[in-house]
Amino acid sequence: MEITVEKHTFGTSWKSDADNHWHECDVCGDKADIAAHDYEWVTDKEATETAAGSRHEQCTICGYAKAAVEIPATGDSEEPDTGDSANIAVWALLCGVSAIGAYVTTRARKEKTK
Repeated sequence: MEITVEKHTFGTSWKSDADNHWHECDVCGDKADIAAHDYEWVTDKEATETAAGSRHEQCTICGYAKAAVEIPATGDSEEPDTGDSANIAVWALLCGVSAIGAYVTTRARKEKTK
C-alpha cells in the first residue's frame, strides 16, 4: 500500500537513523511522519547463574535497534565463604591450654580425696 500526498509517493516501510524514523518519498526522498523512536527493552539472551546474558533497546514503531548491552550473571562470582577465617594456631593453642587446665583440675581433685 502506498500513500500519495501532493506529488509524493511514500512507501509503508520505515526509514530510520539513531534518533528518528520516517516514511520516505519513493520519488524525491522527502520525509513524512518524522518522529522520535519509542524504545522498549528486548532480551536477546537470559542471564544464568554462571553466564551473562544480553539485551537491547528496540523501537516499537520501526524496529530500529540499539547495540546490545550485557546482563550480568545472577550468581555470586566470588568464591563462597566455606569456613572460619580465624587462625587455626590460636584455636589449637586454646584447646591445648583447656586440656591442661582440665588435667590439672582433675589431678588436684584426686589428690584432695586421698
